[in-house]
Amino acid sequence: MTARPEEPRDEIERQLRESEERFRLAWDSSVVGLAILAPDGRTLQVNPAAADILGYDQPRLLTIPWTDLIDPTEVDDSSANFARVMRGEVGSTRAVRRYQRSDGTIVHLAMTASPMRDTAGTITGLFVQAENITEQHRLELVRQETEERLELVLDATRDGIWDWNLAMGRAYFGPQWFGMLGYPAEGRWGDESLFRELMHPDDASHVWAANERQINDPDAGAYDERFRMRRADGSWAWIRSRGRVIQRDAIGRALRMVGTHTDVTAEVEAAEARRRSEERYALVIAALEDGVWDHDLVHSTGLVSPRYLTMLGYPARAEITYDEFLALIHPDDRDEVLATHTRQSDDPAAAAYDMEFRMQRVDGTWARIRCRGRVVERNAEGRAMRAIGTHTDVTERRMMEEQFRHTQKMEAIGKLAGGVAHDFNNLLTTVSATTEVLREELAPDDPHRADLDQIARAADRAKALTGQLLAFSRLEVERRQQLSLDRAVRQVEPLLRRLLAPGQELIVALDANDIVVSLDPAQLELALLNLVANARDAMPDGGTVTIRTAVANPHELKLTVTDTGIGMDSRIAERAFEPFFTTKPQGKGTGLGLATVYGFAERLGGRVDLQTVPGQGTTVALAIPTAQGADPAVTSITPPQSVPTRSGRRVLVVDDEEGVRRSTRRLLEKRGYTVLEAESAAHALTLLDSAVVDVMLTDHAMPGGTGRELVRQVMERHPAVRVVLMSGFAGEGEVRDDIRGKAVPFLAKPFTLEELVTIIDAPA
Repeated sequence: MTARPEEPRDEIERQLRESEERFRLAWDSSVVGLAILAPDGRTLQVNPAAADILGYDQPRLLTIPWTDLIDPTEVDDSSANFARVMRGEVGSTRAVRRYQRSDGTIVHLAMTASPMRDTAGTITGLFVQAENITEQHRLELVRQETEERLELVLDATRDGIWDWNLAMGRAYFGPQWFGMLGYPAEGRWGDESLFRELMHPDDASHVWAANERQINDPDAGAYDERFRMRRADGSWAWIRSRGRVIQRDAIGRALRMVGTHTDVTAEVEAAEARRRSEERYALVIAALEDGVWDHDLVHSTGLVSPRYLTMLGYPARAEITYDEFLALIHPDDRDEVLATHTRQSDDPAAAAYDMEFRMQRVDGTWARIRCRGRVVERNAEGRAMRAIGTHTDVTERRMMEEQFRHTQKMEAIGKLAGGVAHDFNNLLTTVSATTEVLREELAPDDPHRADLDQIARAADRAKALTGQLLAFSRLEVERRQQLSLDRAVRQVEPLLRRLLAPGQELIVALDANDIVVSLDPAQLELALLNLVANARDAMPDGGTVTIRTAVANPHELKLTVTDTGIGMDSRIAERAFEPFFTTKPQGKGTGLGLATVYGFAERLGGRVDLQTVPGQGTTVALAIPTAQGADPAVTSITPPQSVPTRSGRRVLVVDDEEGVRRSTRRLLEKRGYTVLEAESAAHALTLLDSAVVDVMLTDHAMPGGTGRELVRQVMERHPAVRVVLMSGFAGEGEVRDDIRGKAVPFLAKPFTLEELVTIIDAPA
């Protein structure tokens, strides 16, 4: 039998349990097989070690009744033990059972089964630990046989007794001394060499030094040393040796020394297991990005990992009080945190909680923290004693999610705006063209000319609005140039100054080093006009508008417009870039200014950022890529001052909108062209196969086939026909692409007669 250590093992086991509790979430790494059984005997859960011991994968092992795995001769006894535990007749059971692995081999498992109870004390299942002691079992049988013989001659002690005659250099070793090491248990005399032969070489020096002190110093107390001794099977047992000199001669020489050996292997291994567990725990904690906390609910203090505080910028500490924790919580979140903790503490059935709140960083900013935790220990009355959990900084993740949602929303709004602008441009084309035809038919002094002029001006204003919508949705036809950003801002500066009211000042600080960007100057001008106009309206009592350019990095320039106005609250700032959203009075704004700026930046492959503080002002920052790698500039035809006319030319107008076809036809016929109409691509191809056509003017967005596809087919089948593409929007770049290596002329809707005739009569 194993010698009983003098020191109680309950304390070591308690410490081990505490350490394992902290590591409970990583129970899969345990080398001990673990399982949870339901009251009806079903296996609910097993860990990887249990599956490995029995040679099955975990899902398969859950489907096999445990009674099918155990030795048939032990099923009844095991079932009876199971029933006794489930009835509460015993607290727990421990037995060695034989189990059959998947490969047919037999393993001996030391099974410890303990009841699992709910808060009411009702047994809800069985927690089983299985240690593979196949080899230990073999040795245990040998040891038990030896102990049975030794029981007849030994006293109640389980220690191995030794009695060393120092004068003769001989020692007596009791039967238990040999038995605890697995040798034949028979008392016999020997000499000190037996110690040396069995002692671990690394331990010999300090053990013999302790013996020498005990022998040579009459005042030395009893010595107590631990060392390893080799068992009969070659393994090493940890031995606690306690002894003292009990006889000396007249001059103080030691004559006799007695003592005991106690096998403390289990104690040492338990301590080592605890140390390894804590070491693994420390390694895991160090590797985690999360902060881990262990809260003592009785004393309102908590142990925390270094990351718990360093993620907020504070120095690492091992402990924090609950009051210190609450002081870091945002005031608006504190009540919810307290309520959650109260529910968790008061309700034994409460599940682990998962919540988010804000905590203050060392620099005063707020981090969004995801906190997960639960109560893990209660006293007999159900009072919460201990809770553990983690903190995760999700600030950046939530910001990215919010940016993603905002981008999706703006893209959806952009598609809607582009579709509306496209349809509206078709209507404006009809209105503008028809108005122009009617004006030409009226005499110069006809009173109706004033009405038509007003219609034309309204159409022009509507055209400007659709242009802003298209700029926001990145569907406007642009005329890019490569130019210095500083120079482009400087050119529009006089116009911006005229926008400001008395008491308002414009400061322009250009520091982009004349680095070249690729953009449409007109769109840049429109963006700056919108930003400065918004800044002007935000400073009714005067203030300063500052325009700055700077080099953000080798591939990006920064253009910012800052005002000292009234600023915006978070609700308004969140919607600032939405088209038609405005805080200005009725008739004072269209709500398209910032939307146009947003579309301008996105179209360049850049981005726009808004920072605003109520009462302190607003800054809008545009990130603009430099010209390296920019797309080649594509422009539409600029109409000349005089309009040539080529009477007799045959033009095919292709558009699914009847109003567009009719008004375009009337414009062209006024200039002497012969015009054919087609409402679809298929109809156009049919006409081209049977009629002579000089120029085909086709819309891009048509049901049943785009104008771009029609142009490709016409180039292949009728290469002599000149093609012109028109559209109410740019079609996300498609209509700006070259077709079959040729630059296809493009006409933006709505258009004037001069623009129409110029592009049709332009040389091929």
